[in-house]
Amino acid sequence: MIKEALRLSFGVVGRLPRIVPEPGATFNSHFLPAGTVVGTSSWQMHREPTIFPDPMKFSPERWLQSPEESNRLNRYMVPFGKGSRMCVGMPLAYAEVYVMLGRLFWSFPEGLKVWSEGTAGVIGDYEDYFSSYHPYAKREAWFRVVREKGC
Repeated sequence: MIKEALRLSFGVVGRLPRIVPEPGATFNSHFLPAGTVVGTSSWQMHREPTIFPDPMKFSPERWLQSPEESNRLNRYMVPFGKGSRMCVGMPLAYAEVYVMLGRLFWSFPEGLKVWSEGTAGVIGDYEDYFSSYHPYAKREAWFRVVREKGC
C-alpha cells in the first residue's frame, strides 16, 4: 500500500535535470553528446502505462504479483529519486509513514471503514493518496474515516 501511494503522489513535479557526461551516451538509438541536459520526472515515470499498467488506478496488488514483477516495478520506482542524487531524507520519510500508519490502526482497535467518493471532481487530475492537504480541496469532500462497531 505504501509503495502504491508513493507511486501516485510526488514530491518534485518537474523534471530533475542531469548532464550527460563525457564521452556522451546513446539512448534508444539516439546519440546524446556530452554536456546535453536530460531529465525525467517521477510523475511521468510513475504514470507510464508500459511500466505500470492502468497507471491512474490505485492498485496495491500490483506489488504482490510475484517477486520478479515486484523487482521490475521497483526498478522504475523513483518517488525519492535514485542513485547518488536520491533524497537524503528518504529513511526518515519511511519511518514517519510506518509510525503514522501504526498509530492510525492502533487508534481504531475495532477497525476502520474508509468512505470515499474520490478526488477527481474535487481536484481534477491531482490525486495524492499520501498527503492530507491540497490547497484547492474541500477537506470534507475528500475522505472521512468512520468508526463502526463490529468491524
